[in-house]
Amino acid sequence: MKIVILTDSSDRHFYFCNRIIGEYDSVVGVFLGTKQKSEGFFAEIKKLFRRKIFLKAVINKLLNLIFLSYGKKFHKEKLNQEKLIFGGSEDLFYQHQSNFFCDTVSSSIGSINHKFYIDKIKSLEPDVIIVMGSCLIRREIISIAKYIINMHTGLSPYYRGGYTNLWPILNDDYGYFGVTVHTMSSGIDSGEIVYTARPNISLEDNYGSINAKAIILGSDLIVATIKHIKDDDLTTKKQWLHGNLFHNHHFNNYIAYKYFKKRRDYINKFCELAQKNKLDNVVLVKNGELQNF
Repeated sequence: MKIVILTDSSDRHFYFCNRIIGEYDSVVGVFLGTKQKSEGFFAEIKKLFRRKIFLKAVINKLLNLIFLSYGKKFHKEKLNQEKLIFGGSEDLFYQHQSNFFCDTVSSSIGSINHKFYIDKIKSLEPDVIIVMGSCLIRREIISIAKYIINMHTGLSPYYRGGYTNLWPILNDDYGYFGVTVHTMSSGIDSGEIVYTARPNISLEDNYGSINAKAIILGSDLIVATIKHIKDDDLTTKKQWLHGNLFHNHHFNNYIAYKYFKKRRDYINKFCELAQKNKLDNVVLVKNGELQNF
């Protein structure tokens, strides 16, 4: 069985690669920088008009200026947590796993969906493609391997898209942090689910540490999913509701401001409810089988 990994280029992504490569000797290639999109400025503007969110983008620009300090604080908190938990993963990759490196997606060529990268992936003849932190993968890549599996830091089908371990805090949803491993489809985090799980959360946690815990948990579940594929006993569950879908334009620095205003009270209440086993009821999935919590 041949495995190809498509991921981005931060320490959390290198941790993900190291975890899989350390467990399986069947990885044949790693592509980095796969969050890179191919659209230029004018293409992005055209897309905003087409999706009727141009005004939303203008408002976001204004809010980003007004609440700039909160946006910086938010991203610094996330980066600090990732450095604390995943720091050194990039160096470890290049010291011990560099022979698996195939390419880094370049904006001068396009996204991972460009024919240049598609041909490179095809040449490796993978049986399994593992994805984390990529732009939307198109059917040309999905059709290359028998299995294409994505790790999504959010609890599908309840929260799909971006910042999905942040929105439960803002929405007062107690129990909806988590991670999802699912088969890839042309939609956003909409494929059939193999696993979902929730990390343990303590009073000291924040969005950055919760998301990092989800990545660690999700990496373990990817390892388990590959084993199911090898053992030919992988099962999946079709997503049973549409849930909440968040795009990048839904986040701005005002959202960061709201997060800092309520995060401590939210985490305190979350831990209190967890201790009393009174978190919101969610349905989790274990190798395609529903688990009620």
